[in-house]
Formats: sequence, structure tokens, C-alpha cells
Amino acid sequence: MEKLYRFEADFGRMGCLRGLFVADDDIDINPALGRMIHFGEVLGKHSEIMLEELTEEHLTVLTSDADFIAKFEEYRCGSGHNPLDYISCPDCGETLSSPYTKCSTMRCG
Repeated sequence: MEKLYRFEADFGRMGCLRGLFVADDDIDINPALGRMIHFGEVLGKHSEIMLEELTEEHLTVLTSDADFIAKFEEYRCGSGHNPLDYISCPDCGETLSSPYTKCSTMRCG
């Protein structure tokens, strides 16, 4: 079931990352929990921001109302950083998609 999520992560003096996005619990969120998220230099040159482990504490469900979510997506209201877009292969660095286990090129799998 798709839900609207708020992502928040505090990186101390470097700053915070936030985002609003729609994701499915079973397909997107559950397989991503526990994965390392590599954002890169999103907080400035040489910042190299990494979240060692995505946890439920980083995510807040705002709503599961299907009508609201449909309008949210129709008007493209997603904003900020979606941590699911930053899960990468630990071997080659290629961005992974759900279930976040193998590279699409199968170079590492």
C-alpha cells in the first residue's frame, strides 16, 4: 500500500536532509531499511554525506489516503531528498532499485 512519507536525517554541523515522497511499504520501504544511503556532496563541496543505516526513525508516515496521494503525485508535490534514490551497490556504486540487492547490469551479482 502506498503512503506519503517524510524523510528527516540530521548530520550535525553539516546540516539536515528532508524530503516528501510516496512509497510502498512492502516493495520500497521494508527492503530499504537497514541499507546504507550515500547522498554524496548534497550539503556542499566535500561534504560526502552518508547515512550508515536507514531506520524507521528517519521516516514518518503522513498519510495513506489514496485520494490525497493521487493528487500529491498528479501535482508532483514530492520534494527534498528521497533516500530510496540514493541506495547504491557497495561494489560498483551503481544506483539500485527495489529490492536493492543486485545491480541492473549484473556486473556485481
